[in-house]
Amino acid sequence: MEVVESMQKLTQEIIASYDARIASIEEIVATTYETLGDFRKRRMEMKERLRETLASEKSLRRKDFDHMVERFVEVQSKKENDVRNSIRSYVRDQKTLVKELGEMTTLRDNSNGNGHTFDLKTLRQRISEIKTRQQKQEDAISRLLRDYLKEEERISDKFSQLISNCDSLRIKDIQETMESLCCTVVSAPHSFERRSPDRLNNKEENQVCQI
Repeated sequence: MEVVESMQKLTQEIIASYDARIASIEEIVATTYETLGDFRKRRMEMKERLRETLASEKSLRRKDFDHMVERFVEVQSKKENDVRNSIRSYVRDQKTLVKELGEMTTLRDNSNGNGHTFDLKTLRQRISEIKTRQQKQEDAISRLLRDYLKEEERISDKFSQLISNCDSLRIKDIQETMESLCCTVVSAPHSFERRSPDRLNNKEENQVCQI
């Protein structure tokens, strides 16, 4: 009984820690979504400013400009959607890990009505494996966001340069810049890999629950 209570206390503490972590993550996600929206708004404003400047100073037809930047707009939209999908997958997976921790400590009765006892060492090992996976996912999403934000800064700089050099700007310059920006797509996974070993298989259940 003492082992069961120790195991339950250990896991409850970890679950509480994970719940608090998820609440913190969700706050960061809300801020990140707002930042993504701000970047998109700034991007569109700079594109529109360049469009109008070229129309008035270079007599470049607006529909021709729209055609030149069409692929860039599509690529950036896909980038942002990929990042949003990856963030949602990350949060969803963290919630799944918490659920799995809870399931590990569920006391069940067998067909004879006898209770299960638990192997605390095996449980600690499983918890360690889950925490390692969680850290890897956190590192991956952090890299993704850093790369995306760096790319947004680069886009902003490129548009600023085009606007500043509008007097000497050639159509070819715009085309080359748009092509260059499109070639630096941030590779964003749509979701994180979910590996079944993070859940107890039948053999491990027999190790953890000794009837």
